[in-house]
Amino acid sequence: MKTWLYYFGKPRDARLNALAAEFVQRADRLAPVKMVEATWGRFDPWTRHPAGRVILLDPGGKAVDSAAVAKTLRAADETGRELVFVVGPHHGYTPEWRQRAHELWSLSPLTFSHEIARLLLAEQIFRAWATLRNHPYVR
Repeated sequence: MKTWLYYFGKPRDARLNALAAEFVQRADRLAPVKMVEATWGRFDPWTRHPAGRVILLDPGGKAVDSAAVAKTLRAADETGRELVFVVGPHHGYTPEWRQRAHELWSLSPLTFSHEIARLLLAEQIFRAWATLRNHPYVR
C-alpha cells in the first residue's frame, strides 16, 4: 500500500517545499509515501490509480482531524488499497472531479496557500504513520 500526495503548480517557496519534502521523506521511512507535482489537464488520479482511494483537499470538504487521517491510513493499510491525496489547482476542481472523488477533505476552516496546504497534509500523513507505527514523534 502506498500513499500518494499530488499537487498542481510549481512550488514558489523553496523553504515550504523543503519542509513538505522533509515530512514526506520521514513518512516514507514508516510506509511508502510519494509526493508528485501534477499538471492540470494531463493528470487523472483515477486513471493513474484505478484501485486507489482518491481524496481531494477542498475548502468545502469534510473537516478532518489528525485521528481521522490516521484512521483512513490504517484502513488503507489493512486493505492494501493505495491512498491518493490531491491538493487542487488554484482555480479549484471541476464538478466532475468533485463527483468522482471518494472524499473531499478540508484541513481547516482557514484559507491557506496551496503550498502551505501541501505542507500541512505532508505533516499529517507523517503524523498518522508515526501514530500507527508507535513512533515517538506523536508523544
